[in-house]
Amino acid sequence: MVRAALLLLLLHATVLSIVSGTPAWKADVLPFFENYCYDCHGDGTEKGDLSLDGYFTEASVLKDIKVWDTIKYQVENWVMPPPNKAQPTPTERKMVATYLENLLYPCDCDIPDPGRTTINRLNREQYDARPRRHRCQTHRHFPSR
Repeated sequence: MVRAALLLLLLHATVLSIVSGTPAWKADVLPFFENYCYDCHGDGTEKGDLSLDGYFTEASVLKDIKVWDTIKYQVENWVMPPPNKAQPTPTERKMVATYLENLLYPCDCDIPDPGRTTINRLNREQYDARPRRHRCQTHRHFPSR
């Protein structure tokens, strides 16, 4: 019963990722790492001081952004998996690299946030160049007759 529910849940996640066009962690990205990375970096193996055993959710990935940024770089630039191992297709590499980029750095570059605006302070030359009435704010508006 539990197996059937898990299978149904996995199937549902896969269908949703195909329909929406965006990859899902458990349906698309995690199988990529299981197929191409776990021989050397999973199931208790720790080559190159990297073990992928503890990363089963997106939240666990977000706890180690520096590690996953390095992984993204190596997958994207054909460094890993090594040449003597099974190689993913360019589409799979692009999919994983794009997914990790969006997960690690969720920024919409079409709507930039410039940050807070700071008030510009006048230096001595700018301050002295202003008319006295602006510095003291003594100008008054008198009603016209």
